[in-house]
Parts: sequence; structure tokens; C-alpha cells
Amino acid sequence: MDYTAQFTIQPSEIEQRLAHISLHKSPGPDGLPNWFLHDFASIVCEPLAAIFNASITEGYFPPIWKSAEVVPAPKTHQPTSTATGTIDRVTSFKLLGLHIDSSLSWANHTTMIIQKASSRLYFLKQLKRAHDTHHLLHFYIAVIRPVLEYCAPVWHYPLTKAQTQELESIQKRAIHITFHFTRGMPYSHMLAATNLTLLSSRRDDFSRHFFLSITNPASCLHNLLPP
Repeated sequence: MDYTAQFTIQPSEIEQRLAHISLHKSPGPDGLPNWFLHDFASIVCEPLAAIFNASITEGYFPPIWKSAEVVPAPKTHQPTSTATGTIDRVTSFKLLGLHIDSSLSWANHTTMIIQKASSRLYFLKQLKRAHDTHHLLHFYIAVIRPVLEYCAPVWHYPLTKAQTQELESIQKRAIHITFHFTRGMPYSHMLAATNLTLLSSRRDDFSRHFFLSITNPASCLHNLLPP
């Protein structure tokens, strides 16, 4: 029987399908690579059409067409599952106000707190219109500086010199806003004139005090220290 006499499936349809076949997928049980089917689509489309139409006409579906070679590929990152669901892998997250990244560089955290403190400098500028320097300084100490020092013992020591200077720049801007006469002064003179301290020195003091406090057996964190 001539199965090419009347096509239910046209060769042009098969040729079009083969022209768009993925070249990156592995071949089937016949071992023919996809590039072969793609490059010779105009030649193989007619015999393939005859085979497919014979299957339809005879009502027979060859078992080999139902088989496939499956190669399991392990996932690079296996998700961690718990009783409450799946935990996704992330490169950074926020925990108790700290922005922690996978490299523990604290770059993301310093960027976020600098942005937050900078936004509060706007309110310091607005308060300058109606309040004296005493109230402005109190606002800086009570509202802006704590943002730059929150949980400092955790992230203070790994800071780079550039990150330390960026944090100090926020205090410089606050001093310039509060005390106009400090413009043009060296930073050390600005601190002396306003009775303020380097933020890095304050963080260092906080860190020393914190680590000394946990050496006390009465501290709830004392049992976490190595023997």
C-alpha cells in the first residue's frame, strides 16, 4: 500500500516542526541527533510523513515510540524542607534589623543603614528652621546616630576603611547642618567643637563592653563561649 498517496499529516508540517527542533536536547532511542533532523528536514520529512500516516491508517502505534532514555540530573542546590514547607536559598536576608549576606561582608548592611540615616537628615534640616542647636544635636543623638550603631558589636570589626568613612560622613553632614560654623573645619576639630566622638571609637567601645559582659558567668550568652 502506498502510504504517500494521501497524507493525513503533510510533509510540509513535519519539515516546519523539524526546522524548529531544539539542538540542545539529546537524541532518542534511534540515536539520530537533533542537528541531523534539523539540517536535513527537507529530505526526511516525506518518509517520516509516510511512517506517521501508516501508523494512523493501520491503527498501530509501535512500542518503541513509547520508550525514552531518561538521564537524571542532580540539582545544583537542593532546597531544604521542613515540617512547615521549603526553605529557599538566598544570598541575603534581614534578621532582627541586620542585613546579612552570604559573604558576611556587611556591605549590604552598611549601605542600608546609611540610606536610612541619610533620610532622617532631611528632618534635621527641617527642624533647623524652628529649633536651636541644642535641640538639633539632641535629635541627631536620639534619632539618627542609633541607626548607625544598632548591633554594632556584630558588624563593627569586619568593616573596611571605606565603609567606616561612609558611616562617619553621615555624622559630618549632621554636624554641618546643626552647627554652621563647622563648615571648612577638619573633622577632628568638628568633633572637639561639638563634644562628639568618632563613630568608630564608639563602636569599638560598645564591642569591648559587650564581649567583656558575656565573660560574666551570669550572662545568658556566657555558655556560648568556647572553653
